[in-house]
Amino acid sequence: LPAGPPGNPDSPGSRLPGDPPGSPDHSGPPLPNLTPAVLATIAARCPGLRVDRVLHHGGKSMVADGYVGEQPVVIKMPGDADPLWRLRHRHEIGVYRIFAEHPPPVRVPRLVHTDGESVVVIERLEGTPLDTGRYPGRPLTEQEVRATTGLVRTLHDWQPLPGGFGPVFAYSDRIARYWAAGYFTDRDYRALNRLLARRTGP
Repeated sequence: LPAGPPGNPDSPGSRLPGDPPGSPDHSGPPLPNLTPAVLATIAARCPGLRVDRVLHHGGKSMVADGYVGEQPVVIKMPGDADPLWRLRHRHEIGVYRIFAEHPPPVRVPRLVHTDGESVVVIERLEGTPLDTGRYPGRPLTEQEVRATTGLVRTLHDWQPLPGGFGPVFAYSDRIARYWAAGYFTDRDYRALNRLLARRTGP
């Protein structure tokens, strides 16, 4: 399903510094990293960018919407200085660059601008998200399940640029770490490692 930006596009959201009188109040805690100086820096890197409102600020990332000229866009920046999340953000930027060079067979947001490190500006698509979180909090309809699994199958059959995508996680390390932390039982640990050993590709 083509998805719009996270959150409800019709909700007031968190207004940005410098909003005119009468604008909705901030719906969350202050956003110290989204100062007028930071906004000015982002706008200077992407000529014509206008940031309208914050859609999400969950600590790991900040997502806002706005426009570049007449083009509706979504702006994403890391919200955490943790090197792991910075690395994940750079990986995401790399994915959008691959999409730009080698378009997949499904509709994806077009990359409008990135500095390659911390800021990514992508086209804002119209549509209805399955949910605003990673895991849907409601039962999906048969139509939604069919659309989603069909999209996943289409992506599975797509061959991107050679060497374009690398593994996101070292799964054997992650399984061992989660087992040591008590998330997995011994039985879980053995079963997951057996499955991992049976994989035939990335």
